[in-house]
Amino acid sequence: MAQFKYISVFTAFSGYDSQCLGLERLKEYAPDFDYELVGWAEIDANAIKAHNALFPQYAMQNHGDISKIEWSEVPDFDLFTYSSPCQDFSAAGKQRGAIEGSGTRSSLLWECRRCIDEKRPKFLLFENVAALMTDKFYDFFINWQKIVDSYGYTSYYKVLSAKDYGIPQNRERLFMVSIRNDVNIKFTWPASVQHCPHLYELLEKEEDIDPKLFRSKKRLDFFMEANKHHLERIESDPINHTDYYDVIPCGLYCHTSENFTRPPLYDTARTLKSEQLDSGIIYKKDGIWKERIFSRKECFRLMGLTDEEFSKIEEAIPYTAQGKTAGNSIVVNVLFHIFRKLFIDNDLPDKGQQYTLF
Repeated sequence: MAQFKYISVFTAFSGYDSQCLGLERLKEYAPDFDYELVGWAEIDANAIKAHNALFPQYAMQNHGDISKIEWSEVPDFDLFTYSSPCQDFSAAGKQRGAIEGSGTRSSLLWECRRCIDEKRPKFLLFENVAALMTDKFYDFFINWQKIVDSYGYTSYYKVLSAKDYGIPQNRERLFMVSIRNDVNIKFTWPASVQHCPHLYELLEKEEDIDPKLFRSKKRLDFFMEANKHHLERIESDPINHTDYYDVIPCGLYCHTSENFTRPPLYDTARTLKSEQLDSGIIYKKDGIWKERIFSRKECFRLMGLTDEEFSKIEEAIPYTAQGKTAGNSIVVNVLFHIFRKLFIDNDLPDKGQQYTLF
């Protein structure tokens, strides 16, 4: 029985709206629950097309640039999700920060304060890179949390990884749930699920993979030679060399355990990044080593989307934009479990409920 049977939602920096996909999963989990997207804000053209492909019923509710929204003209809503651009916090970017008025992409976070101040929704969900927990940005984040709480909220924050919620991707993100003080519930974070599929369970069949996704033998020989030397270092000094060589120029790689010559270090994919689309796998088949990057379908699977949902996006945006669009979002499974604890099971002990999409 749903604790909250209906939630009205506004998603900012929406992307293709994995937030709504998480709420769709919640409807499957609790049939007496429902939600409505009263508005969303996104400016990237391909993300908008992907959103409209998944949620055509909400195509006219896009408010575009968050800095230009007149919140008094937006219908009231219960939940506000905001995942402001992460580039200026991320280690992959230049870490220019998000000081108010700095003009960085991440400083758009301050536009969310206008919404919180004027609309005062019951629930807020913030998501960003885990780098906000590092020494460089921790004080900034804690200051933001105090500002949010000053508007009458109690906030809970934690770094969660997709691999703990049924998706084999080591994608760590900081989440902060803020609950308005007059809403009479307490929030606890969802427990890890009892099983996460191995990466190879999400891979397409080799015969379905575009040959262009396979790397050249020269690059593969480079990896194998480097890995050979690294394994020699492990054998000569096992205390100080315990991991596998898995980083080579122009990409991050992982291997499937069933075919690698030694037990794997990684059973999960590295974090998918919109700026770096050549993450992939190295494996052995019929005595031959092969290397390839992830297909676009695999990228979306690693973000928690079903193949049916991917097919809609695939038809809506160019192939060249699909990898960036996939990585520039939130893993659906993580959102589902947060929403489950927030709206459905907040008064129940949580031992890690399984929810498998594949």
